[in-house]
Amino acid sequence: MRRANDLLSKSHTFSVKISPSDWFYYSHEHRDWNGIGGIGPLIHRRTLEAHANVFRAYALALVDFQKPFQLWISLDQECTGQDAVFVHSANPYSEFPAIFDDVSWGLPALEAVLSEWLPEFELIAGKREWNYVVYAKHVGIPLEPTS
Repeated sequence: MRRANDLLSKSHTFSVKISPSDWFYYSHEHRDWNGIGGIGPLIHRRTLEAHANVFRAYALALVDFQKPFQLWISLDQECTGQDAVFVHSANPYSEFPAIFDDVSWGLPALEAVLSEWLPEFELIAGKREWNYVVYAKHVGIPLEPTS
């Protein structure tokens, strides 16, 4: 439990500095590299909260970013060590926006859990074959394909 509390504590001071010339190539931040969230539900909640804090830090830092971007939380279905917050923008190495056409959108239970720590955002969650993805409406480019 101590490691989970340390991980959560460090996420409260996580900060992001972004300059106008920056770009993101699936940049991501893992909070639980050791996968301690898999030990049990209480610890997993702390790791989820830590990722929520990182998401918020990016969302706030990107408010004045003048380029289109995508921001999301990825939650691995099997290993919490793979959970991460991603930010992606136009870059020299990959297409933008990232395509999320393999996601089944609409997971109110996951949206509700993460909304405990991110009440200022309207969260949208979906499930892929191997992970869950969560983004916030009105923060960057939506992950859901537009019809």
